[in-house]
Amino acid sequence: MSKTPGQKMRKSPRFDVMLPVEFRSKQQLVSAEVANIGTGGMCVKTANVLPVKSQSFFKIVTKDSPIQYNVEGEVIWSKPQSRIRQRRARRPGMMGVRFVQSRFFTAEMIDGIVDNVQHESP
Repeated sequence: MSKTPGQKMRKSPRFDVMLPVEFRSKQQLVSAEVANIGTGGMCVKTANVLPVKSQSFFKIVTKDSPIQYNVEGEVIWSKPQSRIRQRRARRPGMMGVRFVQSRFFTAEMIDGIVDNVQHESP
């Protein structure tokens, strides 16, 4: 797996997950997927990447659970959606989001999210 731009600067570990996330882009609600998450931020896969330095509120929902997390984040890097030449398919865009409320996600909360995802996997 190739490294994302934020991995060089990251202070806390990230955990691979597949969680639905919603955020606003140009006054439109966008559904996307969290690819990994840690106490400092997350990587979001989306066709609608936000510009670097933009802020938005993100709603992360754990599957098969009523628990949801609402957090404000700032985009620190983004890679727009790209076309794969051989198959003419589209590769989703990605963006690194730093949590503005840096202490919002504690290590215990991240452990809970990761445990929830692991219990849902077959």
